[in-house]
Amino acid sequence: MATLTRNAVKSGHLGADFDDAAEAPIDGIAHVRAFIRMENYFHVVTAYGQIVADELLKEVYASFNASLGGEIGAIPGSGSSGFAVNLIRAAGESAHSLGKHFATLLQTLCVTTMSQSFNCADELVHPILSCSRVAVNGKRCSADDQLLRFDGEAPRQGATWAIGYHNDMAAATGLLAELAENRLCVRWQPIAPTDESGGFLFQEASICSVDLLHERVSQQAEIEAAERVGLSRIIDRWSVEQVLESLRSRPFAQLGVRISAPSAVVDGWWSDIFDHLGRNVDHAQRLTFVVSGATPFTTISVTQAFIQRVRSLGCRIALDNFGVGFASLRHLISLSPDVVKIDCLFVHWAEQSDRGASILEHGIKLAGATGAAVVVNGISAERQRALAVRAGAQWVQGDLIAEARFGLSCASETNVRSPAAGQRHADYRHMHGGISL
Repeated sequence: MATLTRNAVKSGHLGADFDDAAEAPIDGIAHVRAFIRMENYFHVVTAYGQIVADELLKEVYASFNASLGGEIGAIPGSGSSGFAVNLIRAAGESAHSLGKHFATLLQTLCVTTMSQSFNCADELVHPILSCSRVAVNGKRCSADDQLLRFDGEAPRQGATWAIGYHNDMAAATGLLAELAENRLCVRWQPIAPTDESGGFLFQEASICSVDLLHERVSQQAEIEAAERVGLSRIIDRWSVEQVLESLRSRPFAQLGVRISAPSAVVDGWWSDIFDHLGRNVDHAQRLTFVVSGATPFTTISVTQAFIQRVRSLGCRIALDNFGVGFASLRHLISLSPDVVKIDCLFVHWAEQSDRGASILEHGIKLAGATGAAVVVNGISAERQRALAVRAGAQWVQGDLIAEARFGLSCASETNVRSPAAGQRHADYRHMHGGISL
């Protein structure tokens, strides 16, 4: 990676100083620019107060400033949600090459900085960062303005929202701390046919932690909290890496990995994952991306672009949480997933009344009308499996299925990261600032 010579050019609030005017190198000097925005700045203002938000942004700035050699520009003032990165470098390589190096460096800094919690006025908070406007001598380095993007919900007014955000951030911080301490692992939730004919549609990775008694504890609530505050992409990235390792070590397994809806975007976050799948077609053809509908999708068009990209590599797409949350009929039709997972709430309704059973039946028929394989999720007891069968389900998933196939641990062949994956994980941490991804 190219070394960027430290120097300051200029900086301002919200990138107001950033223009696209062509700027020719002077005496072999190239001007390299970008803009870093703390996307949850106003969320932190609402939930924690202005002092915490300003202090967090200054911590982010200090981290970038130290990593880039110092003097990247003016320290952001109160009320600013981002800062420009302006550097000068000896133009010893092409603008395109320099831009690629700079973009990779900024992406790494964004990811490692987001992975850290900062103690600001005795509050542990993670920043959510986006990177845009990467340019050399005024020329954008990519047709896509966003190197990394974030499209979460805007903060809401009122104490209830603020308390909820505060609690979700605390839960997400604990989850990322467990990730950094290498205490997360994967267990497999198979999707099995209702006729018990054998074979799985695929086995989906479920994240859990290992407690002091070496028991595996589900982290689903913490993952959902991370999704709500915008930190799920870090967890999603880790999950995909674990599943790719399992695809390598289990050459005949069909596996699935759950990612949040905000992660279903084509940007720099996934570039090396896409490269890996392009080089390893066999892995791609045995991988299903399970897109959660628990949090809002970015936009239909952005999600469609992600689906088109992974399908072009050979992967399949599943839509999770159909019928509740944000996985609506519109998403079912527009995204045309290969697999549709009926939310577990439908099974709960079916247990309560005949009307609920009818709703489950109609949900299965509606999802199946698209030609997708339909899975009823949340099957934890034999009576629930029987309800799903009566409603017309052909595929089911849940603890009952996992326990029947794998035993009470819900473990398959590789529940804990293999030594090879662990070494690559350690190598990545060493290369990128010691932060677990």
